[in-house]
Order: sequence, then structure tokens, then C-alpha cells
Amino acid sequence: MQYLCYRSDKLDNIRLTGIKVVLSILLVLLFFPSVYSSPLDNTLIFLSPVDMITSDPGMVGDMYSSQIIENIFEGLTSYKSGTIKIKPGLSESWKIYDNGKRWVFILRKGVKFHNGELFNAASVVSSFSRRLNNKKNYHEWNTYYTYLRRVREIDNYTVEFLLTEPYAPFLYRLASTNASIIAPSSYDGEVFSPIGTGPFRFGERKKGKFVKLLRNNFYWGNRPLLSAVIFKVVKNQNWRILQIKNGNADAALIESEIILEDVASEKNVDIISGQSPGIYHIAFNTMKGPFRDKRMRQAVAHLIKKEAVVKKILQSFAENATTPVPPQVFGHNPELKDYSFNIAEAKKKKNDAGYKSEVDVSLYYSDSSENYENIAVVLARSAKKIGLNIKRMPVPFSELVNLGFEKHDMLILGWIGDIPDADVYLYPNFISGVSSSNSTGYNNPEVSKLLNQARMISNTEVRIKLYMEVQRILHDDLPWLPLYYRKKFLIHNKSVKNLIIQPLSLINFNDVFFSDNESVQE
Repeated sequence: MQYLCYRSDKLDNIRLTGIKVVLSILLVLLFFPSVYSSPLDNTLIFLSPVDMITSDPGMVGDMYSSQIIENIFEGLTSYKSGTIKIKPGLSESWKIYDNGKRWVFILRKGVKFHNGELFNAASVVSSFSRRLNNKKNYHEWNTYYTYLRRVREIDNYTVEFLLTEPYAPFLYRLASTNASIIAPSSYDGEVFSPIGTGPFRFGERKKGKFVKLLRNNFYWGNRPLLSAVIFKVVKNQNWRILQIKNGNADAALIESEIILEDVASEKNVDIISGQSPGIYHIAFNTMKGPFRDKRMRQAVAHLIKKEAVVKKILQSFAENATTPVPPQVFGHNPELKDYSFNIAEAKKKKNDAGYKSEVDVSLYYSDSSENYENIAVVLARSAKKIGLNIKRMPVPFSELVNLGFEKHDMLILGWIGDIPDADVYLYPNFISGVSSSNSTGYNNPEVSKLLNQARMISNTEVRIKLYMEVQRILHDDLPWLPLYYRKKFLIHNKSVKNLIIQPLSLINFNDVFFSDNESVQE
């Protein structure tokens, strides 16, 4: 062969040249890290303020984990892109029997999990039965599926769901991230392995730093154009924006009007927006302490000129909230009005509740949210006027969502429903004695009765009336003080195409690509 005829001195020159090239590449990578996220790499870097909490769909209860799970796993149903209309997912069709108490799904054939296992009825039964029969580890999941009695395999590609009672938004529920189908072998080891059928497979995680997903080259649907998606944790918003501007990352959510105005003039950056189905609120501990008395909760509601505060702090990012159900969600009550800003009335409510001297209370919220901090400062300043001393307690998000009743008096939290139905906003948060999501300990038998009725009735007019009444009661009892409904603004490099914030606030990266390598396939 020709290359065997080189003399040794020429071979030395070739080796030296090769070493110089390698060193040059290493120097470029060392001093110019943006190369990692360039379109030629075909890897998209998405910046997140907090880390993933869990990769197990049955345990997911936060948006950041759901965002990653959305791209690894799939459900029997899904949403048409950009809408809340249901379409087939891992099932091709379904039929309803016994007035909605029995559902039969015909499954999609030829689908494989990321590890090569075949998707079939057995894997559907395994996914649901494991959660259903393990109430200790999947307590929150069972809150959503109290109506589910059994899942049964009819044949390899037909599965039957038996419900204890009809559940009106069942198809929506099956499209949510916590209803995702998991490979049976995901549970074989000591630690859960996230193995799904989605467009991306789990690659690597460094806790507190990043999660990397790799393209599923054997995806049953349209094969992803991106080779990988990295969810990189960057707490500081200004640093996230700077990385986007410098090309070291590709996309990030914006949380400030100032930042929005700053990036609007950037030539290489685009901004997209979407309505988030989230409700941000103050949750009161109704089980112990001063907020067991609803008059104390109502006193806090009178302490804040909420609409003005929301507009000042969040500007175009949010609108004032009066109920736990957002306006775009089925069952929203538009008739409810805010408590008036009235310091004298707040003091009267506090005195009527028997707290005539000074009272010390705690207010917990995520330390990664500047908006929460600003709201806490405004509220604490106003509360001092009536002898209510609020101790501000910013903590990591992972700690906040697991905070027990023994610690907090108040929490500032966000709740983003994973289906566009009032049931998912009201039932988990206000049903008595069932839900781990009930961060207030609220217990009202009348509310529980109405919520149970509403989820079993298919007549939309009757359901709306029931949900309107529930929200009216909650507005008076005030286990939550609704603060605002959030809009989502996302910035991304202009080379990133087809990026969409879905109506339920998640982003599916299956159809996303870089304009410079639209046809790249590895």
C-alpha cells in the first residue's frame, strides 16, 4: 500500500503536523467553550434555574423534572402540537364502555423502548400496576388516579382500564407526564433507570449541573434532528442570559421585564411567548398556628394591593389571579374579585381571630426566584403595620416542595396543571386527607364532596357549575391566596428553529433543529 513507502523522516513530519492539529483543536475547545453548543455540534443546550428532582414519571411533581421526562417518555395519548387537543400516542385508538367506567385501548405496534425491549400491553400494565399497588412510594400519583381500579392485558396489543367511577378528563390524564409508559426493566436495579419510548433517551446526569439526553435513533415517529439536548443548571438569571448572548447556550426562559427589554434588541436572539397554565399563590398552613383561623388568612389578603404589586414586579409576565384555576382552563370562575387592600380591615380580622398582640410567622419560598423575594418583601413590610411579623425563608426549590407542615406558616408556590381541566388544579390541592400535594392541610367536607362529583360527571354544564361553587368556597376559606397567572417568555439563538412553548408549558424537542444543519443525521 502506498503509505507504507514513506521514509521515516516524512513519517515524523506527518506525526508532528498531526500533533499540532490536535493541540490547536484542544486550545480552541479550552478557550472557546461556545464550540460545544455550536450548530455544527447539533447539540442544543437549554438553561434551567433548578435541577431535575426525579426522572420517574410516577413521582414527578415539578415542572423542571416534567420538562425532561416529556422528551424521554410517552403516554397512550398525547396533544397535537401547539394545542390542547388529544391525539393518539402509544395507542392507536380506544373505545369506551359501561358509561365511562371501562376503556379499551388498541396499542401501536413496532415500538421499542430505548434499551430494545418491545412495547406492548404487558409494559402498559406493568407501568400502571406498579404505581397503583405501591401507594407508599407513589402516594402523589395515586392522588390523581383514585378512580383507577385495575389495568388488564387482553392480548399483546390490547389493554383494558377499569375505573371505579367515570372520570371525565381521563384521556387528558393519560397524556400527562405522570401517565408515561416505562420499560419494565427500569426497576431492575437499585436505582430507577429512565427508559422510555420517546424521541430522546437518557444519557448522563451530574447532579446539580446538567442532564444530557441523546437522540433515539430508533424512534417510531419522526426521527429527531438534534443529536442531543443538555439541560444545564444555571441559577443566576443574568448569567443564563449572558450565555445565550455569547452563544455558549441555545435557549432559556426569561423571568424579568428588564431582561426582556435587554435581549429584544439582540440581532442573534429571538423571543417566543406562551401562556402558562400555572397559578402562583401563597399557601397557608391551615393545620396549626395562626392560619388555622380563616380570618387570619383573610387578614393577609387585605395586606397586599395584589394587582398593583403583580404589575410592578412582573409587568408583562403575569396577570392578576383571583382563583386557583387559570382563565384558559376548563372550569375557571371569572366572577370572583380580589380582596380589597385595606390595612384597617386586616387589623380587624387579626383582632377578631384573637391575635391582638404581635404574631411571628414564617414565609418560605424558592431562593432561585427574584419575583418571590420581591413579593415577600412587600408583604412583610405591609404586615408589620398590623403586628404580623413575617420571617422570610428562601430555600432551595427541592427543599421547598418537600417541606412538612411542622415547618411553615406560609409558602409561595407555583402550581402548573398537566391537563387543561379544573380537576387537576382543585382536586389534588384541596381534597381532604388524600393528597400529598395539599400543602395547606385544608379539610372541607363540602369541597371534597363537590370535587368528587365534578370528576365523575360528563355533562360539561353541570361540571362547570360544581367547579364555580368550589372556587367560591375557596375564595372565602382562603387556603390559598392566588397571586398571578404566568406568561412564559423564552429566548433562543436564531439558529434554533421550530421551538414552541406548548399550551401546558412544556417543550418537546422532537421537531427542533438548527438552521445550519437541518438535514444532519448521525
